[in-house]
Amino acid sequence: MASTGRTPRLLAYRTEDPKVGVGAVIWAEGKSGGCDGTGRLYLVGCGYNAYPVGSEYGQYPQMDTKQQDRQRRKYRYIIHAEQNALTFRSEEIREEENTMLFVTKCPCDECVPLIRGAGIKQIYTTDLDSGKDKGDISYLRFHSLQGVLKFIWQKSSLARRASEHAGPHLARPCLSKIICKNPNNFADPMLVQ
Repeated sequence: MASTGRTPRLLAYRTEDPKVGVGAVIWAEGKSGGCDGTGRLYLVGCGYNAYPVGSEYGQYPQMDTKQQDRQRRKYRYIIHAEQNALTFRSEEIREEENTMLFVTKCPCDECVPLIRGAGIKQIYTTDLDSGKDKGDISYLRFHSLQGVLKFIWQKSSLARRASEHAGPHLARPCLSKIICKNPNNFADPMLVQ
């Protein structure tokens, strides 16, 4: 499962949003979709936050929340990574299969019902924004999402220290281990390599 966590981070670098890059990958574990029946993972879909397909860079506003004019902010035009992964998936999500969404940012209130409606069974994400309302975008529905297992990525202490000392122009450190915790059961941490 090493590439399952790295792939969304790589996709996040493709974003057209100069401030926030988000990547999302949907994996399934099952006997269909080209699998050999051994329960191996196969790619269902992937996406990153971007302006609508076919649009030109600069066709939409680039302002963020610090600017005053709400009508000219970028947030209302950006298609979220989760939405792109669900829209442009190469496989249908099958109910009998274990389907996982790996996303680099906590799913917002707009994406949570789409994820649930699509039949995603597990979400792996960071918990940086969970429970927050940031004006144009909020993350209040994530914890109340029922029927979906939620796992939180946390950087290991070594990687956390390295990223704290990195300057703003340096690339983020490559993480070889990410500790995942199930917020529904914190006593049962899981290590993903």
